[in-house]
Amino acid sequence: MSRLLGALGGPWSALFFRLAVGGFFVAAALAKLARPAELFAAQIRSFGLAPEAWALPIARALPWVELFSGGRLLAGLFSGAAALAVAVQLGLFSAALGVALAAGKAPEDCGCIPGLQESPGQALARDAAMLAWAALAARALPGRLAVDGWLAGSNEED
Repeated sequence: MSRLLGALGGPWSALFFRLAVGGFFVAAALAKLARPAELFAAQIRSFGLAPEAWALPIARALPWVELFSGGRLLAGLFSGAAALAVAVQLGLFSAALGVALAAGKAPEDCGCIPGLQESPGQALARDAAMLAWAALAARALPGRLAVDGWLAGSNEED
């Protein structure tokens, strides 16, 4: 079991984590940015958790936060900070989904990636898996093929 956890927390796992999770965040951001912000704002309003006036500013800002943190994670640039930013977002998204589900206000589609129909339960499971993976990979960040490693003059070779 410790060998499995070691492999999941190693430099190759950190690389795969960066590519998969960073790629997910970049894809989600680009899908949201390709559509009018008002559509995402309507999705945010459907959760009933934020004041109405906040929905459009959140819908305009969040995709850029996702793109910036996901892009940094993908590149392995400031990967520790990017992983933390992604983990905070996953935690906030999960909390919002959980509260909306408990209150009976969760929409049928979570709105995480426009065009991809995903239930709140599916989104919670995915977010939980990505958070667990982040915790395992965090000690090995930046992992292989990271800008952080190149800037520091080394990239892990083991």
